[in-house]
Amino acid sequence: MDEKFNRIPVSVIHFDKDGTVTDVEDYNLDKVEPDLWALKGLAAALLPVIREFYTREENVQAFEAWLKDWESNPQEHGKRK
Repeated sequence: MDEKFNRIPVSVIHFDKDGTVTDVEDYNLDKVEPDLWALKGLAAALLPVIREFYTREENVQAFEAWLKDWESNPQEHGKRK
């Protein structure tokens, strides 16, 4: 299928009817090399939201519970192989 995407990086994400990720197919991601300015821009946009999230104890606890569940049930959460 790589030829179908003309060597363009693509992730095909499969969902069930409830919106849960059931499978992920990655193609040509080994060719992705984002420029440093793009990574810094993404980090600058995300960092304030991430910091705000972690200022609330209930968010930290909810994330830790989700992470524990995700690590113990990788198939249920569409963890990439």
